Amino acid sequence: MKYCCERFKFRHEIPSNKGLNIRVVKYDLSELFTEKNPYRFYLSSPFVKEEISKDNFLIAHCPFCGENLFAFYKDDMYINCNKESFNLF
Repeated sequence: MKYCCERFKFRHEIPSNKGLNIRVVKYDLSELFTEKNPYRFYLSSPFVKEEISKDNFLIAHCPFCGENLFAFYKDDMYINCNKESFNLF
């Protein structure tokens, strides 16, 4: 898989219960205000996948290199968390 930068790759690949991590979640387009992109990107504190992540930030750009995440990541292979772990609103 190709990543925008090595730091994003590291935070994307670590387990959700280990340190600051990046989670890529896919929603059904009917759940979103926009019908252009089903993916959402979260910067999250550690959490157990069976629980809802409480401390997370919805992000649009890589916090390390500034890449537009919606433009760069357009494939299901980057999904690393289910939508039930995040409150969309």
